[in-house]
Amino acid sequence: MLDMLRTEKPAIVPPDIAQRIDRGRRVMKRDAAKRRLCQRFEKGDSYSYLDHGGVLQVQSTTTNPSGGGKPEHRIRNKYNMIRPIVEDKVSTATNRTPSYSVAPSTPDENKIAAAKLAEKIAVYGFDRWHLRKMRTKVIKLAITTGEGYAIPYYDPNVGPYEAPEVNPDDPDHSPAYGDIGAYGKGEVRWIVLSGNQVMWEPGVDFEQSRWWAMERARPVDELMAEFKRPVKPDATTSDIPTDNRDNENLALVTDYFERPSSNHPNGRWLTLAAGQLLCPVRDYPLTDCDGEVLDEPVIHRLVYTVDPETDRDLGLVWQLIDPQRTIQDCWNKLLEWKNRCLNPQMIAQVNSLIDRPTDIPGDVRYYKGPTPPSWEQPPAVPQALFQMLDLMKRDMRDMAAYEDVQAQARLAAATVDAVLQQSQARWGSFLADVAEFDSRFMRHALMLVAQFYEDGRLIRIRGLQGWEPIKGFKGTDLLSEVDVTVNPDTLRYRTRDELKKDIFEMADRMWITPQQAMSAIDNGTAEALIQSYQLDRAKANRIIQRIRNGTVMDMPTRQDTNPDGTPLLMPNPDDPMGPPVPAEVPTYMPDVQDNKDVWLSVFGDWMKTEEYELLPVEMQTVAKQIFQGIKQMKAQEAQQALQQQTDQAQALGLQNATRTPEAKPLPSMPGSPVNPSPQQ
Repeated sequence: MLDMLRTEKPAIVPPDIAQRIDRGRRVMKRDAAKRRLCQRFEKGDSYSYLDHGGVLQVQSTTTNPSGGGKPEHRIRNKYNMIRPIVEDKVSTATNRTPSYSVAPSTPDENKIAAAKLAEKIAVYGFDRWHLRKMRTKVIKLAITTGEGYAIPYYDPNVGPYEAPEVNPDDPDHSPAYGDIGAYGKGEVRWIVLSGNQVMWEPGVDFEQSRWWAMERARPVDELMAEFKRPVKPDATTSDIPTDNRDNENLALVTDYFERPSSNHPNGRWLTLAAGQLLCPVRDYPLTDCDGEVLDEPVIHRLVYTVDPETDRDLGLVWQLIDPQRTIQDCWNKLLEWKNRCLNPQMIAQVNSLIDRPTDIPGDVRYYKGPTPPSWEQPPAVPQALFQMLDLMKRDMRDMAAYEDVQAQARLAAATVDAVLQQSQARWGSFLADVAEFDSRFMRHALMLVAQFYEDGRLIRIRGLQGWEPIKGFKGTDLLSEVDVTVNPDTLRYRTRDELKKDIFEMADRMWITPQQAMSAIDNGTAEALIQSYQLDRAKANRIIQRIRNGTVMDMPTRQDTNPDGTPLLMPNPDDPMGPPVPAEVPTYMPDVQDNKDVWLSVFGDWMKTEEYELLPVEMQTVAKQIFQGIKQMKAQEAQQALQQQTDQAQALGLQNATRTPEAKPLPSMPGSPVNPSPQQ
């Protein structure tokens, strides 16, 4: 295989880029050991520590038979109080699927349809590209080490593989499956990076830096297959410098990304290992749907909190390490007291014991001399240990904004609500950052789809009416409509009791039907309850958008119907004496299936704005026509409902009038009020 590799001399990294990477690496490594320590504590390796030189070390928790280690009577058990807090926050942040919304760039029907298609592809990609796993990793890194990173890319080496078409002139020498000519269908992939793998210009905010770089260990075989160059293994997966793992076959690779500038309009992308370039300089890899280079970060970052001084905060777990150590020490001291005081020592004169005391039940103690040995009186359990233990647990919950409120008789409901609301407010700030990260990442992924989904694909997504197949989908169908946003409220976790409470309130106010309420409770989500409301608002806003740009009059007409569904007839304008013809109305008017109250609210609020006041008179007339038409349709529906009630009342009165009245029992008859029957 080495004979097939490139033999030319590898290119040298430009000095300015090498200096930038060295500066960034020094800052990245400054807190690298601290971030590794946070990850170890989250995993439960709580006897790891940083020595005086800032190097990660591990304290011995067992007695070394050859000497050293801990004394035999000392206890160094591990009690991981950090992982439940981290897992609770990670599960809360990843419990809900992001609700991706794509805003069309123009009111053109094709653009609107492409934006809706992009929303469907985003839902499809969330499952297809395993984005839940990606989000879980990034969020856990952000909570544990303070920052998490992800970068999407398109991998062409994803099957199924297809061979090129057979050459009709030479079919015997045409490439087949497994040959060099076979190519994969390709798919969107992602890379998750920690704070120890990403660097940028020191002293500059991440988003404002002119360059970024990611440094990670990659298999040597993979590098040889991609770049056709021999690469020396010089990396390891261990975070302890003293670990020697020469057989991991990994090489440390650095990818340098420089955003576009006046000197380099298309930016630069360099891949290097051991100070040598592995391939020629490439363009900046972040491009829009048309392949034009974008001046934005190619690596997407999520932080747990913001440090205004260094922009590289260590996150939540770093604040919990010392309380974790104190809690662990308290528990171990209690166990040492148990082992020491529940097995008390003996007090005896010198040389009075014949045999060494044991803990065997029923054993006989022999002694010499007139004074028998006696047992010591064990002291009581120090209550200060329990108090310190509880105090550290409370401090950890306060630091993490993690409230586990237990039901107590004297704990008022208002107090519980206040504590939970305060904790949710602190958590809501992080969810807003998660929503921004989701929107940037999905926008980047959709741009990859628009460029590289060249062959027609069959995509199945879950829509409002069940599974919807999209046949022959290509990336060009998106028409560059990839402006993705994620509402942070859609990521907020809601308990089943909170959900049921909201659903019951909507049902009591008759906003939803009992069937909708039961379906929402059974599905565990209330999102479907407002889909009809959202569709009505969206349709009304689309009409308003057409009024803004003056294209509303270009919409076609439709045949109108009466409130009861029968066709609405009108005199024939071409033949007034002839039979009536179906009435036609513009399609910008609401139809029978539209919610008139929602339309009335949307148009009423918009017609109070300055934007409406500055419209041409003819467009204002259209808006007024729609507003008056909505009110007229509501009046017709109310009149029809009143007529139905009147008809029902008349039918009931006629039924009562034709009913044969029953004769009242005589007072002397049994069962009458005067003479009740024996059973009464």
